[in-house]
Amino acid sequence: FGAKAKVSDTLNATFEMGLKETNRAARGDRTNVQTEEVYLRLAYGDWNFGAGSLRVGKDYTPGTFLLYTNMVADIGDGGDAVFLVGGLPYIGRQPQIKLTFGGFQFALIEPNTGTSSTVPAVGTFVDDVDYVLPRMEAAFQFNSPMISFRPVVGYQAYDAVARLDTNADGVDDDEQEESVESWLFGIGAQMRLDPIYVNATASYM
Repeated sequence: FGAKAKVSDTLNATFEMGLKETNRAARGDRTNVQTEEVYLRLAYGDWNFGAGSLRVGKDYTPGTFLLYTNMVADIGDGGDAVFLVGGLPYIGRQPQIKLTFGGFQFALIEPNTGTSSTVPAVGTFVDDVDYVLPRMEAAFQFNSPMISFRPVVGYQAYDAVARLDTNADGVDDDEQEESVESWLFGIGAQMRLDPIYVNATASYM
């Protein structure tokens, strides 16, 4: 369920809510299936300043390939999401500031640290995540009558801090910090040879 509002010729907004699937377990709990509940999908404002546009709010990130895939298999834990998290560099709709100039997009995105539950070097639960820079993604969309392609890149960095009880006395007496960097490189492509077409995606993360 959504709505779009036009404030002026250069300013508009989009808002969208959804219902979570009944076969999706709650986060962190694969045993209890949650009931349908309302959640926020999109909420952003657009400012068209002539040479390009500025979008602020929750939206798909530039690294999303959705228009290049129509996967119909399930890797076992995706439910109705099929291969979204298995075959695509997809982190969902995230809070961001995104600039668009023609086919080029660049976004500063809230860092994706929710899956970092351990410090790799010690395998200890993380107590704190510190970051200075936001996650960054860029993409370029090229379209012609026969061929379309979309190269994407992404980068983020943060420090994961774990407090350790090395003496096993119930008191944290040490601290370990691990610097985490992540990269994304990918491309989506489509060739249209009427009456058939071929879609392909490739990514390294």
